[in-house]
Amino acid sequence: MKCPFCGYIESRVIDSRATEDNEKIRRRRECLKCQERFTTYETIENIPIMVIKKDRSREIFSEDKLLRGILKSCEKRTIKMSDIENIVSEIKKQLQNSMEKEVSSLFIGNLVMERLKKIDSVAYIRFASVYRQFSDTSQFIDELLKFFSKNSELIFLFLNITQRGEPVVLLLKNPLRISKSSSSFRGVDKDSSTELLRYS
Repeated sequence: MKCPFCGYIESRVIDSRATEDNEKIRRRRECLKCQERFTTYETIENIPIMVIKKDRSREIFSEDKLLRGILKSCEKRTIKMSDIENIVSEIKKQLQNSMEKEVSSLFIGNLVMERLKKIDSVAYIRFASVYRQFSDTSQFIDELLKFFSKNSELIFLFLNITQRGEPVVLLLKNPLRISKSSSSFRGVDKDSSTELLRYS
């Protein structure tokens, strides 16, 4: 801190105390060159973080908006509300500690997916399917292949439901090797599988 009397940049703190409203820290300093004393105040920087959206427009980072997005991906799952709130809190803290005034929505989305992947695979895929806005089903299957390729116990089947024309992803209890070019299967016992989500 530059001394207001002689301009020397080194000083020592001789007293620190909070202001009455606890909004600032008052520090008495002594210049190491001229020994004059002066007062400084330390406050929390409350500069809002701006989020750069995909269309390059900007909006202020919102914890509530982030929470709502994660909650939608976690519907009907056995995820504790405290775990979801912790994800939001961790991401907010990471953004604040980064010292960046602007961050991309892509960066925030990746932070969410990193955490969802650890606690619930279904919530992760749900979030990714909406967040990444896959242009066709092949991109969606590519994402599933990447996610499940490291876990041999989770083999998924991509079915084309002809009645509605809605692709449905199923997690199979029994191993089954398939290629991503497969579009429909016959003789599949649906009772031995668990529906993951609908992609449309």
